Amino acid sequence: MRVYRRAEIGKVLAGWAVALVIVLLLLESVLRLAPSLIPIAVLHRFTPSLRQEVAERLNLPTTRTWPVIPAAERSDGGPDLYLLRPDLNVNRADREDLALGAIEEIASDPDGFCNLPERAARPRADVIFIGDSFTWCVGVGPLKAAATAFEDKTGLTALTLGVPGIGPWEYLEIFRRYGAKRQPKVVVLNIYEGNDLRDIRRFDEFRAAGRQRKREAIGGPFAWSYALAFTKAAIEEQIRKLRDRNRRDDFRYTVQAEGRTIAMNVGNADQDELASAYGMAAGRLDPSLYEGPLNAFAEMARAEGFRPVLAYIPSAYTAYSSSVRFSDETSGRAVREMSGRQRAWLAANAPRLGLQFIDLVPAFEAVAAAGA
Repeated sequence: MRVYRRAEIGKVLAGWAVALVIVLLLLESVLRLAPSLIPIAVLHRFTPSLRQEVAERLNLPTTRTWPVIPAAERSDGGPDLYLLRPDLNVNRADREDLALGAIEEIASDPDGFCNLPERAARPRADVIFIGDSFTWCVGVGPLKAAATAFEDKTGLTALTLGVPGIGPWEYLEIFRRYGAKRQPKVVVLNIYEGNDLRDIRRFDEFRAAGRQRKREAIGGPFAWSYALAFTKAAIEEQIRKLRDRNRRDDFRYTVQAEGRTIAMNVGNADQDELASAYGMAAGRLDPSLYEGPLNAFAEMARAEGFRPVLAYIPSAYTAYSSSVRFSDETSGRAVREMSGRQRAWLAANAPRLGLQFIDLVPAFEAVAAAGA
């Protein structure tokens, strides 16, 4: 009787094993034929080699396809600096942004920046803008980029050298490579209040460590099987979401624009700015971190002979201060305090460093209050 039961159990387990293999084989076939079915958040958890393979098939930027300034070639001791592809940049906009008119495919100039090609081809520029995604052209393209609008309005030749996801030290490194040769009269360094302090701290931590972050181990079936990698990554992503529901602070808010209420950070996924705000409140982050890159900016201006301008770009909750409503007012107070402390420090110290400071908050608030 005992032998019979063991045999039956063995058959059941063997049947389940066969079924599992069939399911995995089918999933493998489907994902290889249609890799676009893999969500970006899940793909991010694949092993590096397979993640790059899938990303390249989807025409997403990867460390193999991005132009890069290696850490060994940077003049400031920073980490590898990834730029943008010169042919096509794919910006994965949120559904909410797409509904408001954002675009996903953004053509760039031959160096990967968001300029009209004919303007980028000019050997010189009167004014150059450096910064992150707000200086680039997220969701709008070069025709509506700030540098294009500035040139059309003033008649001064202008270019943007903005790159998403970087900080002030990287702005300067990019200018050395791509901007100095154009002999600008004015260089505008755009500070974004939401994450530039975070990026400076990351730079400082890397330089203090003196080495690149260790690469992930590559190997095993998860490095070649779409099905196994997808299953593992999907489970990990679901676990992360469950944990985050209990761990995350509420950083959702709404603003009034164009006569309607627009929800921001709908999925509560963007926590970086709030984390920085709480870090500043706890003394782990301070506006004095700006001292290093801004002093370097001033020295560069003297060496290259341009006028250095420091512009402060607000986040949406600051620009729409008259109508913003936070789901959690504690979060609102934290980011407002972070904004105020940064603006005060920059206004007080920019003249000392030899920089002209332009606080763009009042201009943004005026436009927002007018309903735009």
